[in-house]
Amino acid sequence: MRRCSLRPFCSNSPVKPGTAEAGFTLMEVVIAVTVAAILLTTVYGVFSSMSATRQRLEEDGETYHRAQVIFQRLGRELRSYYSQERLAVFAGGEDERQRPYVLFSTTARTPFGGSRGGIAKVRYWVDRDPRDDTALALFRNEWNAFEAEPEEGEQRVVGDIREFRLRFFGFGGWEEDWDAGIEAAPRAVQVSLVLRSGERDVPFETVWDLPYQTVSQKVTP
Repeated sequence: MRRCSLRPFCSNSPVKPGTAEAGFTLMEVVIAVTVAAILLTTVYGVFSSMSATRQRLEEDGETYHRAQVIFQRLGRELRSYYSQERLAVFAGGEDERQRPYVLFSTTARTPFGGSRGGIAKVRYWVDRDPRDDTALALFRNEWNAFEAEPEEGEQRVVGDIREFRLRFFGFGGWEEDWDAGIEAAPRAVQVSLVLRSGERDVPFETVWDLPYQTVSQKVTP
């Protein structure tokens, strides 16, 4: 019987000369660590890419929502343009402060237009965003068609605007300005804008057709 002492493990089998216990060589350890590092780097890159893609999709979703808010609201009111002579008005281009604007009468009123009558006048314009001095914002004011435009009550509709452009299609083609003295509304209105989406700028453009309608009231931009 073989006696063992002061050894963590014992074996009854004789050890053959020149035989060593099995283990990893230094080269095998280095290779294993390298492979593990490559795998971890790859996995990290995949997750980072997925995270960046997710953030971009969220930013784009928010940007498209802002564009939708502008187009749906402005489009609904333009398509409801009111053309009866005494209250009808349509003007657009740049005001005295060189801000893009459009002013028109509409039947698509909101509670902000007051409670009297069913016709409102609406003005949209673009100016420096008070919440972010690096971008522009779209503002809106609405009032009863029988009253003068109020000095207060403006609403900030959408911010993060880089560019905003209006064009009006008349008898001679596309115009940058539409004079309120012209006794007709334009046949179509085009809005081109660029919205900020994270570090990128995303362009949008749409056109609304308007039927030929007379305008008799003159206004000052």
